[in-house]
Amino acid sequence: MTPRCTCSPAAFVALLLATAWAGCSASSTGITALSLVRPTGVSFVCFDMIEGAARDLQGCADEKGNQELVALVLETSTGQLGQVNLTTNRILDTDQRIPGFTFKDVGADPVVAHVPPLSPRFVYVATRANPSVLAVPLNGFHPELDPGDALEQTVPLPGAPVDMVLASDGAALWVTLGTLGQLARIPLNADGTLGAVQTLSLSASTATPSDASPENTYCKSCTLEQFTCSRWSDLRPVDSNGDPKAMAARDPVNLGVAATPGAIATAPDSNTVWIADTQLPIVHVIDGDSFTETAQLNPGVPLWDLVASPEVPETTTDQAADPQTTRVRFLYGISATDRTVLAMDASDGSVQPVRYLPGRPQDRMSPVAATGLSMILPGFDVADVCDPTDTERVGEAASGRLRGAFLTVATLGGVVHFVDVYDQDATCRGGDIMCVDDPATGVSDLFIQRHRPRISSSVVSVALQRNPAVSINGASSTYTIDGTTPSVLAPSLSPLPAVGEMPCPERMDTMFPSEGDPMICAFADPWDGTTQAWFATYEGTLPSSNSALGQLENGADGPALTLSQNLFCNVGVLGRENVDGLTGPESGYAGDLLVVTSELDFDAGTACEERFLDRDGNLKLIDIPIVRSESQRLLLAQSARSGVSFADVLGCFNGRISFEVRSQGAYTVVGSASGFVHRVSKDAQGLCIVNENDGVTGDSRARHGQVLDNGLIRFQLAQPQPVDENGDVFEYPTREEEVELSFAVVGFPSKLRIDTGNLPVAVEYNRGDGRMYAVDESAGALHRISTEAVSIVRTFR
Repeated sequence: MTPRCTCSPAAFVALLLATAWAGCSASSTGITALSLVRPTGVSFVCFDMIEGAARDLQGCADEKGNQELVALVLETSTGQLGQVNLTTNRILDTDQRIPGFTFKDVGADPVVAHVPPLSPRFVYVATRANPSVLAVPLNGFHPELDPGDALEQTVPLPGAPVDMVLASDGAALWVTLGTLGQLARIPLNADGTLGAVQTLSLSASTATPSDASPENTYCKSCTLEQFTCSRWSDLRPVDSNGDPKAMAARDPVNLGVAATPGAIATAPDSNTVWIADTQLPIVHVIDGDSFTETAQLNPGVPLWDLVASPEVPETTTDQAADPQTTRVRFLYGISATDRTVLAMDASDGSVQPVRYLPGRPQDRMSPVAATGLSMILPGFDVADVCDPTDTERVGEAASGRLRGAFLTVATLGGVVHFVDVYDQDATCRGGDIMCVDDPATGVSDLFIQRHRPRISSSVVSVALQRNPAVSINGASSTYTIDGTTPSVLAPSLSPLPAVGEMPCPERMDTMFPSEGDPMICAFADPWDGTTQAWFATYEGTLPSSNSALGQLENGADGPALTLSQNLFCNVGVLGRENVDGLTGPESGYAGDLLVVTSELDFDAGTACEERFLDRDGNLKLIDIPIVRSESQRLLLAQSARSGVSFADVLGCFNGRISFEVRSQGAYTVVGSASGFVHRVSKDAQGLCIVNENDGVTGDSRARHGQVLDNGLIRFQLAQPQPVDENGDVFEYPTREEEVELSFAVVGFPSKLRIDTGNLPVAVEYNRGDGRMYAVDESAGALHRISTEAVSIVRTFR
């Protein structure tokens, strides 16, 4: 049932002026107003109030105010189309014969609604409950217009629709029939009525996935000398010599055996149709003219959503108007397995490298938990490249102004992200095409790269917030530029060995000190880097390695702890045997420690209390070296480092314990945003192994005298050399000491984004007013977003 509320006429007028569709308190008038419940989509129609009919959508405005732009908001849960007048910012009453305000019924369980942008007469609605497509006359959605003599038409479908789009040439509707494995084509007659349904069965043949080898040449980086386009643009993995190589395609994932078409993608400059498959790793390629399936692309995973870009120049140049410029097209999809976003070359289906963040997949974009994709084309004209000598256009060019082709990614976190595809103002942002400072604005700091998040600030200065600090048993001190502190117990920072000819590895910059040999390098990629604090804690806990469900046992191969869940490989736990034979940074590591955190068993007895409790009744440190780490099991040493035997632990803690895992003789390095970066994974037998091919360059356990480089941070600690009262050097720190180094890397540019605070499921570009509209399902709202200075300018609820 649609929620209703009552309010006074005065309150209702105020409500309309505030652009809310509903949400008032009870009064005595009995006037009712509908509210949105769970909007899932939006279409737009322009009404010419003089002609008394819908007209072309483009530029829906005139000086006399004779045109009104209306949003038709799809309500899947109620089977209705709500309407709001975007010109007057007021609710529209579909049927004034019924008391209160009403929405238009369009059938049970509607999937999608579309209004043709040219010569519109009907809104077309695909419904699931009674599989069909409805053509509903548009004039019936504006109470001030004569509904005319057009009749509603229903065309049955042979199966339930999943998605529906209008063909790029406006001649037909494309509808996917998921359970039937078919694509339906419904021709549109000259008067807008629906023709007979045609169907095409789609192939279940999985194409061979293609490797991705091209360098991302669409890149513009204008700032300090070290931030050059060539430095950041190539996202391909490198071989053992450091040379870029093709990114190998993933092994395909199948969720079913039959073709199950879902989302449909079209582009305004092509009559090709691309169809995502929700069960098979296939994008079906359809020739819209012949209505045949011409190819299958393999993204490696089934896709939950799919959009296509128009053809855009391959590079960022001032020659986009040249017809000889090489053009490319991309497909963007949401993986049906984990809601990550990928980019494909539409010509061969190769999934593109789009990220360079150690430990993260290079073929997945940084917005995660995606709920919907949209290709927005504000002012799109492939030849409309900004002339750096055009002072007015240069003044308008800004990171928050969108002119060209851009991808929007709505996410579960309530945030809408923006991704660069083709920025027509790139040549004017930050000076001219050669990255010369623009005298009018003084701006020269700029980062633009295809498939990567739109950067919304123009100044980049990645650096440490302040000098590194160390805390020893609660007493803090700060490092000086020579890498030491006043405390003789603190480990000193050592100068780092060069990587090739560079003081810091690729994509890292010197963070400390400001002069002289670098002692701390940090990842400085402007798109994937992030402001965060780093902590290096001596024998610190591995994040998320704790559990209250550990079971101690004496197994056939020795003492062990088992879990019913896959934990240890996921969080990076290593035992001594896991690193045997390695030559990398993990080589020679003694293995992590299992630390018991349980309360002593209530009935443990005096002997157990004496053995495991201190004078204050607190549990002593019980840290047992890990011999081998498996996904759900740890093989342990026969005794803890304190000398207490495993048999004593087993006897006094009754087998079931709470625990955590700590590093041994090393500093556990954790980033506040990145966490504990590691390259530990599970093999087919469940053994935790070091994967040297997953993009992480090293370990996050810093040992004295050894360079720590996990791809995000690089430094080296020297062993402290304190002396006792006799002048003898003793080993430090001990297992009881609390030593922690800390520093913060700041200055990364912010990313362009809109926070709706709820659950945006779709973003649509409105050619009528040149704005974007985000449909917010959980809040029951429609957000109007400016493309000239990206921000929410009005919310309709």
